[in-house]
Amino acid sequence: VEQAAIETTGIGERPPTILHLGGHERNRGTRLMIAAFHQVLREMPEARLQLVGHYAPPDLEDEVRADVAHRGIDHAVTIAGRVPFETIGDYLKQAAVGWIAWQPVPKNEKNIPTKLFEYMAYGLPIVAGDLRSIQPFVQNGENGYRVIADDPAAHAEAILKLLRHPSAAQRMGERGQKLVQMEYNWDEMEKRLLIFYEELLS
Repeated sequence: VEQAAIETTGIGERPPTILHLGGHERNRGTRLMIAAFHQVLREMPEARLQLVGHYAPPDLEDEVRADVAHRGIDHAVTIAGRVPFETIGDYLKQAAVGWIAWQPVPKNEKNIPTKLFEYMAYGLPIVAGDLRSIQPFVQNGENGYRVIADDPAAHAEAILKLLRHPSAAQRMGERGQKLVQMEYNWDEMEKRLLIFYEELLS
């Protein structure tokens, strides 16, 4: 968290790049992202999408590349695959929006995506599906937008709102960064857990 704050100090306005960081799976909305980004690109031709992370199953990457080529948007989509851990910060610093397209399946309603806090640590406003696992952390208009998880048009609309208003998006990102620094980090959670255990044992 401290390193992210240092790396983003004075970074200013970022290019219109949307980042998805982490594993790509069908239940994580990988194909939905391509459909939604295609809509974004029609409205904002300078927008770019970076997909960083492995694919499961591996042939999903072939599907994504074929879909991107079929739509004629391969000039605007980077499929980076798995990257060295030490380079992740570079991708986070270059992005304007952090994207979580998880779909409403039982597993995703329970699991909290780690990328959520990585995005916030680097000052990225977030676009994410309106899932129970995400609702406590993303407040609409405060640090990003929650949208109908399986609706590409809703994802596209929220992304465009952020890209078209970079100053407002930057303020949202800064609010998210403060949340990670003050609340959503291991040091803070460790203190709360210790207090909780002491109350249980006393």
